[in-house]
Amino acid sequence: MGFDSQTPDLAKVSAAFWERRDRQLSASLAVHDTVREMILSGVLAPGTRLGEEDFANYFAVSRTPVREALLRLQSEGLVERSRGRSLMVASVTSDEILEIYVVREAVDGLAARLAAEGARTQDVANLRWLNDSFREASAAEDLERMVAINLQFHEAICKAGRNEFLLGLMRTVHDRARRFPGTTFSRAGRPETAIAEHEAMIQAIEDRRADDAERLAREHMQHAMEVRIELLRREADLLIAATTAEQPASNGSGVSVEPASTA
Repeated sequence: MGFDSQTPDLAKVSAAFWERRDRQLSASLAVHDTVREMILSGVLAPGTRLGEEDFANYFAVSRTPVREALLRLQSEGLVERSRGRSLMVASVTSDEILEIYVVREAVDGLAARLAAEGARTQDVANLRWLNDSFREASAAEDLERMVAINLQFHEAICKAGRNEFLLGLMRTVHDRARRFPGTTFSRAGRPETAIAEHEAMIQAIEDRRADDAERLAREHMQHAMEVRIELLRREADLLIAATTAEQPASNGSGVSVEPASTA
């Protein structure tokens, strides 16, 4: 669901997000965190114009904290300036998606290795519970829940390794991944494959096989990236087909022929 910042319904949605804010934060940080979550959750889609005055009204604050928040979001790559110099939600490019998968592979691999070296019994039990929950969501064809549980599963592996810096890095990567269009779990067979790969990773962690855990985690992310590339290519093919269909036909002499009117 996407809005322009002047869309009437956005006022209600913004108010709902604003109610969840940490009231201990300054106005600038509170606005930053609220708009950031709206972007990451897809409420504010790529290309949505972000008006300072609009959000100042939605949040009942002055324009200064809104301006500071938007500039910070711009420095984080979530907001960009249009050619007309107005601020808008940044687009998500194919290159960015693939770059993030490369980082995810490295981060997830290290997280799995550390988990295999330091996971406790309750950590392994939690991982199995999350994978079972993912299986239930898959059976219900609940893609949104599958995506959420999958991120929880990978963060649980990282938590089992007890490295807070790595966990922070993983969460930053996951925040970016939340903006990806669609999900790899929409491809037939991918959920079942992911469940099996998760189980193999859990077993390696439980058995303290650090090398295997890292290898399996990296391969798991490589497979996800392969599916993502396939989805991106399919999307590009559909766009090309749609663009071609919109172009007027040619009479063979290089002159475009508009279809005859039936009016």
